[in-house]
Amino acid sequence: MPVTSSPLQHLAETSSAAFMGIWGPLVGVVVGAVLGGAAQIVAAWIRHRHERNQEKLIMKRKAYSNYLRALSAFQIRLSVVQSKRRVRFDDLRRLEDAFNDYNAAFADVQISGNIEVCQIADELQKVTQKLLAGSGNEDYPELLALEKKMVDAIRHDLDVSDG
Repeated sequence: MPVTSSPLQHLAETSSAAFMGIWGPLVGVVVGAVLGGAAQIVAAWIRHRHERNQEKLIMKRKAYSNYLRALSAFQIRLSVVQSKRRVRFDDLRRLEDAFNDYNAAFADVQISGNIEVCQIADELQKVTQKLLAGSGNEDYPELLALEKKMVDAIRHDLDVSDG
């Protein structure tokens, strides 16, 4: 004998099928749109972060390059002044300009450099001030050693190899 279902059971079975037939695809579309939107937001955030990191790297490279260039120019001007028996006013003015450029580059490194580079720049600053104060040539070996240390720290910070 066949089992007959109750009218309530029949209504429940047909209404859930109708619900899934109408609302199921709509819910799937909404869920897909939300996931697609979230994926676009995440991709835009990753792209923005990468672009920002590239901008920071460019700023660091520029600051480090300017710093090393200014330090070298200062050393050249200082050695010119120290090598002359009679120093001309023009030589002193060029030395002052080189020192001012070096200080400006030092400030840029302090802003954008990593901790290790900043610490070495501080040490170099102290040595250059001693040299400028007329300590003689006894500080040059320390200066040269710190310069090499600085170049190595910059290479490490920028992830640049020796090759």
